[in-house]
Amino acid sequence: MKTFCIKTLGCKVNQCDADTARRDLLAMGLSEVRDTLKADLRIINTCCVTARASGKSRQAVRRALRHKERHPGQVVVTGCYAGYGRPQLEKVEGIDRIFSRQEDARFLSWLKTMRPHAKPLVPVHQMFAGRARAFLKIQDGCDHRCSYCVVPLMRGPSRSVPQRAVLAQARSLVESGHKEIVLTGVNIGAYGRHTRGTPSLAGLLKGLDRIEGLKRIRLSSIEAHDVTPQLLDTMASSQKFCPHLHIPFQSGDDTVLSSMNRRSRVVDYLHAVDLAVKRMGSLTVTCDIIVGFPTESDACFCNTLIFLRRVRPLKVHIFPFSPRKGTAAAASYQPLAHETVQERVRVLKQTADGLSQEVRRERTGSVVDVLFEQKEAGEWVGHSREYLQVFVQEPAMLCKLRNEVRRVRILGLKRDGVYGDILAEVGCE
Repeated sequence: MKTFCIKTLGCKVNQCDADTARRDLLAMGLSEVRDTLKADLRIINTCCVTARASGKSRQAVRRALRHKERHPGQVVVTGCYAGYGRPQLEKVEGIDRIFSRQEDARFLSWLKTMRPHAKPLVPVHQMFAGRARAFLKIQDGCDHRCSYCVVPLMRGPSRSVPQRAVLAQARSLVESGHKEIVLTGVNIGAYGRHTRGTPSLAGLLKGLDRIEGLKRIRLSSIEAHDVTPQLLDTMASSQKFCPHLHIPFQSGDDTVLSSMNRRSRVVDYLHAVDLAVKRMGSLTVTCDIIVGFPTESDACFCNTLIFLRRVRPLKVHIFPFSPRKGTAAAASYQPLAHETVQERVRVLKQTADGLSQEVRRERTGSVVDVLFEQKEAGEWVGHSREYLQVFVQEPAMLCKLRNEVRRVRILGLKRDGVYGDILAEVGCE
């Protein structure tokens, strides 16, 4: 076995899980290829958070199995759908192994049997070279029991990566050239809560802040009840912490939040956002909203629209309610009519797009620091500390901008982001 390919679906945590497998395979001397059918080992890292995610996971598995008789190779299914849809997967001919998320340790042990004495083809610390932003998993699992959510059933209880390991990996990423690290997990606000000798999230941030060469630290997602004064004061104390919070509100109506078994209510959300703005100043908020939860009436949906107009998020990730077997919502409620849900999705998207335009338009004329990530059709694209996607025309004197930070004056709106001019051009290196 010489080559491998990993196809990952779902969240940033899943991407981090795939990176761990990739690191081990590279360390054993296997080389990575992009085409699934050309790989000796084909790993499909799946997701099941919604019915659509499950469908995409099944599709990816079928694609990896296609023409297996002409393109031999082992097909291994991992991730959340490997547990959620195991009965269906076990009936699929051609899948060599299935590892659920709770079998991650067994999966990683199995990987080490591939080529245990092989010489690495590339230095492992360089395997993510070229990326401006890197994801760093600090926590996994969840102790909450939101009635719609299957993730705790697939990933188990909350547990934290020891601070020493987090800091060591962060230093390694910085040494590899990454200037921004995105802290990720299923519920990162619970970091250290159940692990003896591990600090709180605020304590971890203080440790990360001391790492030389690290320019930016961003939180991937955090619950409103974990947006504490201590956390915000820590973030406000250093320019390294990005003034951007992604908070999964899920609904702007207390009746729906109660039936979702969410820990926070609308007043808690508003308090968290108001507190963050006061402590951090130029802050942007992005969020998740579930549309069409079975207890969501027309009035409840209207309350969500009113709530969003109050919060004014930069971006809203919209998820139509998807019943998941094993959850309380799937057992207790009948789904709303498909047409009703689709219409609410349309209205919510229209509202969210309008609010996003307002927030971005207000930034016109301001100057932001942009970490550039890639070039698309003669334009460089990156993100500001506030998570604005920024486009600039390729400057004539610049050979490259990838992984460089430049000050940009915003001139107007472009697609889902903004466009602008670099304030001072720098010659080619």
